[in-house]
Amino acid sequence: GLGTVDFDVFALLMLFSVHISLCGAVSVQYGRLVTFGKVGTLSKIQTVCEIVAFVVVATALINDFGIVSLGFGQLASSTTALTLSHLALSPHRFRMPRAGETRRIIRFVTSILLSRAAFFINDSLVLIIVGAYLGPASVGFFRAGGRFAGAIADAISEAMRVTSWSSLQRAFGEAKENGTLETEKGRPIPPPEAADSLLRLIGGGAYVVIPAFVGLALVAPSFIVLVLGPNWHPAAIILSIVALRR
Repeated sequence: GLGTVDFDVFALLMLFSVHISLCGAVSVQYGRLVTFGKVGTLSKIQTVCEIVAFVVVATALINDFGIVSLGFGQLASSTTALTLSHLALSPHRFRMPRAGETRRIIRFVTSILLSRAAFFINDSLVLIIVGAYLGPASVGFFRAGGRFAGAIADAISEAMRVTSWSSLQRAFGEAKENGTLETEKGRPIPPPEAADSLLRLIGGGAYVVIPAFVGLALVAPSFIVLVLGPNWHPAAIILSIVALRR
């Protein structure tokens, strides 16, 4: 029952549940921003969200909310993103998908959900095993090392994702204007320019990703001690392994 659950855990669970429920709508809004060519606006919104989340977390920590502060920060970020993206898209009416589009969307979403579910089960299973055999402190070290590497990976992948969306949108728009856009069974076929742009993006990303993670793996011990303090030094080996794995 709830009587056996720590209040902070329960509060975090509730805050993150609301945050996650908003994330789907935020992703849709972000996709619409890219579709309408507002990549610059998207970048500004994401920057504002990060600043808002930092301010909220810092304020909550100062006021002794403890670990629950992280939940407040996440909820503030998703709420800000949804509000600002809605204001930016107010001139553009939301169009409901047609019957054929709905079926394709359902198939696509199902495949994404299955892949994410497999990832979640794998990730959670590791945490359960670590916690059961090594204790909660080891889970903290494991998560800390993984999250630092994950934060850098998320920053790079988000930049590449937005850039790829913009490149595809531009390539499709130019092909449509030139009358060279081909279709198959009513669906547009990506023009050759889109494939070339994505290949250049992937190649360029490799020049950034590989040195970044190799460097992170090498400086992990000093980095962890500098950022979190000497008590977190065991997380350094996890950070090095995860960085090289990525």
